[in-house]
Amino acid sequence: MELGWIVEDIVVRVRRLFGPFRALDWPAFLDLIGLQCRRVAELPVPALLYRGTILVRAGLDDWTTAWWIYHEAGHFLLHCGDQREWRDLACGDLILAKQERQAMEFATYFPDWGIDAAS
Repeated sequence: MELGWIVEDIVVRVRRLFGPFRALDWPAFLDLIGLQCRRVAELPVPALLYRGTILVRAGLDDWTTAWWIYHEAGHFLLHCGDQREWRDLACGDLILAKQERQAMEFATYFPDWGIDAAS
């Protein structure tokens, strides 16, 4: 996956503000950006952002949980509004697809996945 310039800029800015983060250090990262996390037993998707809280499906392993938390944090840092607002616009499906790609890029490139994997 190639990192887009918008996400690259956000990754650089967030690292400059808060420093690097190991993948499994997501609780400290969420504290810094003002989000909370709650595990939910029955969630139709792996994670979603709702009113300042990332809801994560209970039972996911630590690495998958971390990836989805950074994905939703990416939405918080990169995008305003919610999906309903964007979906209703002309070409809303294209906008949502781009936002999903950007959130995936953030989750992949912002945290340092290698430090935890080596330990």
